[in-house]
Amino acid sequence: MCTHYCEKGCKRKGLNEAISIRDLKRFAVEHDTKESWKEKAYHLPATGKKVAVVGGGVGCAIAYPVAKELHDQGCEVHSIIGFRSRELLILEQEFRACSERLIVMSDDGSCGEKGLVTDALRALLEAGEQYDEVIAIGPLVMMKFVCALTREYGVKTVVSMNPIMVDGTGMC
Repeated sequence: MCTHYCEKGCKRKGLNEAISIRDLKRFAVEHDTKESWKEKAYHLPATGKKVAVVGGGVGCAIAYPVAKELHDQGCEVHSIIGFRSRELLILEQEFRACSERLIVMSDDGSCGEKGLVTDALRALLEAGEQYDEVIAIGPLVMMKFVCALTREYGVKTVVSMNPIMVDGTGMC
């Protein structure tokens, strides 16, 4: 998705059609007639829930405070974090401190297990883990495949929309 106002000259036309994020946000705000977006804002699950927090790359910097808050509220937190390599690994000890279970994944196998975060999540779900919610924060493609996986198991999933927001407020 292109964030610029130059849809007429957009190079995405070769793939499909140009998309203006500004127009998408405006459409969402204008057609929100039932209740205020603030009332629909995400609220953390109640105490005692079992939640999987999936973080990818720098998305772990956002996933960690979410995992910590869930843990502090009494939720059982299973964290799955993934990186390209050991050199890019961040916040491992912090996640370990607030997670009942931590799985570290890396593309090259230099830290944790070799593979993708979806591989680890699938293994947990196939082993019978039942989650009240999965929260995924990271690259768009990672979040897409986490959603596809959790849909198969009927697990409520929340993803971060920050990667497609220009200013972080969604009010353009």
